[in-house]
Amino acid sequence: MIGRSYADRYRIEGQRRPRPHASAWKAWNIETGEVCELNLLIGEICALPDAEKRFRRIMATVSSITHPNIGQILDYGVDEDGGFYVATPWVEAPTVADLILREGPFTVRRALIMGVSIARGLAALSDARLAHGGLTAQAIDHVGRDGEG
Repeated sequence: MIGRSYADRYRIEGQRRPRPHASAWKAWNIETGEVCELNLLIGEICALPDAEKRFRRIMATVSSITHPNIGQILDYGVDEDGGFYVATPWVEAPTVADLILREGPFTVRRALIMGVSIARGLAALSDARLAHGGLTAQAIDHVGRDGEG
């Protein structure tokens, strides 16, 4: 994949850490020149009945949410082979899993601060009538130094 173009608008530059239901790549938007994280959804998600309709509805809703604890959607779509993709800003930040591996268990204070930040993001999704189906320590990133994310 590295060096190849994707969906006629991205050039793949490198692989990012794995996501629960996607392969994640560092990519350049050919039109804007901006670097982003390009998530290519994998597995049976794309083959389910009405998957594209559901994907587009969910992405349109998530794209409309402006909350500091919800990742921004820059672009999304379906490629020529029927695969779904989502582009988000490229951020050099550890995931919660990275922090635990590097630093060990969190203090109670830090865990509570992170938990409140995560809960606020989930509440914003809930307000939009969505549920996050893949919330894991590997899926939570962009966590600030003081535990706020």
